[in-house]
Amino acid sequence: NTNFETETLNLDSRIKLALCYFRIHDYENAELKFKELCKIENADPIFYHYYGICLKNNKKYDLAKENFNKAKGVDSTHFYNNLYLESIDSLIIWDTNKVEIEVENISSINSSLANYSPRYYKDGLLYCSEQLHDSLSERKHIDFYPIFEDIENDVQKKIIETRIQDELTYGSDLSPRTSLLYVEVKSEDLFKTNALNNIPEESIDAEEIVAANKKINIGSYFLDSITGNILYTNTVNTNTWTPDVNKHSILYSAKLDKEKNRLKHKKIAKIKRLSSRYGSGDPTLSSDGNIMYFVSDKPGGEGGTDIYYVKKNNNGKWGKAINLGNQINTKGNEMSPFIYNDEILYFSSDGYVGYGGLDIFSAKIFEDSIISAPEIFSFPLNSSADETYFSKHPTNEHLAVFTSNRFEGAGDDDIYLAYFSNISAYI
Repeated sequence: NTNFETETLNLDSRIKLALCYFRIHDYENAELKFKELCKIENADPIFYHYYGICLKNNKKYDLAKENFNKAKGVDSTHFYNNLYLESIDSLIIWDTNKVEIEVENISSINSSLANYSPRYYKDGLLYCSEQLHDSLSERKHIDFYPIFEDIENDVQKKIIETRIQDELTYGSDLSPRTSLLYVEVKSEDLFKTNALNNIPEESIDAEEIVAANKKINIGSYFLDSITGNILYTNTVNTNTWTPDVNKHSILYSAKLDKEKNRLKHKKIAKIKRLSSRYGSGDPTLSSDGNIMYFVSDKPGGEGGTDIYYVKKNNNGKWGKAINLGNQINTKGNEMSPFIYNDEILYFSSDGYVGYGGLDIFSAKIFEDSIISAPEIFSFPLNSSADETYFSKHPTNEHLAVFTSNRFEGAGDDDIYLAYFSNISAYI
């Protein structure tokens, strides 16, 4: 219930409530809560920044500028505050542009958990999906003991625990596992003119498990059609309640065991001058498999996470990782690169003037060189939330898939289909 009196909450709880709405991209309710926080005497200037973001995303541009400028008056060097302030003039123009993209949530495969990193494969899609339940017996669970400390009745404890389990998206698991799934897609049935649905129910078949490993989480990935290897982001599994755990994702390679539906021969993808002390992942390959683009937060980059490329040597080993530089990378974060026909680099970034969060961009490439400035995709493909893992259909340039955590989705990250009515504008 969003209508209760927040004045009955202490300040710390009011801040947490506002941030919760903000975190799930419910900007209408977040706007109301940050507006209240900004009225507090000697309010923290960061409230003006968050309030400005909510106002911007709710298209209240003049008031958004006012609050971004208030935050800027306290800290004129805040990268994102300055970027969002700069973005408003572009947003006003973009709001008047003709919409030439349709997007649709693939509701049959999405859930309240995360579904992400879709890639076209055979006659359908591969994608990563979080699994709420699995057979790992040693899975750690949230300790509900503090809640039950004063309850002596065991039956009552069980009732409360069951209710909590039902309410929690992830149940009581501390670390839900991800699996690699496949669904066949009848692409010819999508986005038909005058059809009742852009994605007819019969166009998406039932999901099949391609790889599920108990001891690892499969993050983003890329299947090398030449070697049969899968390059993937090996994400951290933690069975302890340690939000500040000092671990990171690392780029791995493996083989798909098609009989047992798992990964085998897993090992770190060795790249010169890329230490496993730093994070790496989000791989994509050129058509001949000799150039890999990936993401890392290794020192010496332009900002947070940067996009790098590396060439394969004559001995089949990866050479030295080279930063794409400030033609692509920013002071913010770049991620989820995807190479299309060895001609276009698609990627996500939160470091450019955009709609907010991570937006999807494209840039023309030739071999390992960037030959055009990045261009942003328009609404509704991009939104005020995060858009990532864009992938173009290999033969039908009207179609693409991507991931978004926008508020109107099924839950966490969802997979969406995009249809481009004007191809030339996006190639």
